[in-house]
This record gives sequence, structure tokens and C-alpha cells, in this order.
Amino acid sequence: MGYEIDAYKNCRVVPIHGGEYELQYEEYKGTSWTSSTMVEITVFFEREVEHLYMNLLPHLGDCFDTEHIEEYQLKRVEAALHPNVCLEIAQKYNLKEKASSDSTLAFCLEWLLEHWEKGFTVYTSY
Repeated sequence: MGYEIDAYKNCRVVPIHGGEYELQYEEYKGTSWTSSTMVEITVFFEREVEHLYMNLLPHLGDCFDTEHIEEYQLKRVEAALHPNVCLEIAQKYNLKEKASSDSTLAFCLEWLLEHWEKGFTVYTSY
């Protein structure tokens, strides 16, 4: 099983009706990572930024649908850090330098940094 890495630019949660919500955004970019790659980046983030990991790269569960956000997903969507804050954390903890010795980590982190720099909020799902 692989993971979807979903990046949304200028996203916001909007109530639609009956307690349901949708994610509106200006632009979408996405990629896929293997399960082993996701484990590697997760372990890296947990080791390097500890408690901030879940807000840097929130996991939205199975088959995330932007037009119908489940209650548990809503909390995770809202907990995501602003892209500028993600960049500040990456710089503060020297993540790019620490990931540079591992090509997979370096590639993943570069993808994240590129999208955070462009104003995308990034989530994972499967």
C-alpha cells in the first residue's frame, strides 16, 4: 500500500450543510510515496521535531474526499501548520541538512519544502 501526498494552496474548510464540510482550495499538487518511504519520513520527523510531526504532515486517513470531510479529518485539517510555519520549523531544526545523507529523505523533504515555499499545506492519506 502506498500513500498519497496531497498539497493544497490557500485551502480552507467551509461548512456546506447538516454539519458537513468541504475543503476549498486554489490549486492542488500531489504525489505518491511508498509505505516504506512514508515510514522513513515519519521516523525522521518524529526523531527530529517530535511532537510537531502530526502538524507538519497530518494524516487524513483512508480516501480523503475534499467534498465531504469526516469529523476526525476536520480536526486534522484544522491542526495543520501554515506553510510558513513549516518552513520555519524545517530551518530551525536543520531538517534539510540532516536529511541530506539519505537520498530518499532528501527527495521527500525537498518536495515538501518546495510546496511549503509556494504556500501549499500538505497532508497524507492512503
